[in-house]
Amino acid sequence: MEISSIVSGLIVLVAVVAYVTLAILALTQIARADFPDASTRVLWILAVLVAPFIGSIVWFAVGRPARL
Repeated sequence: MEISSIVSGLIVLVAVVAYVTLAILALTQIARADFPDASTRVLWILAVLVAPFIGSIVWFAVGRPARL
């Protein structure tokens, strides 16, 4: 086995783990967040499930309710 194939496999593994972790963290925070109505929560969950990478990034950038 070549070292380059090991390294590329490791890079893919790290990327997949990061991708899944990001989506799980976003879904966990969405489930725990306080929303004015249930439909907002459902829309955020759908956004993360349909497009996990983009939905998670958007959630962390603009979706989280402000903490006081």
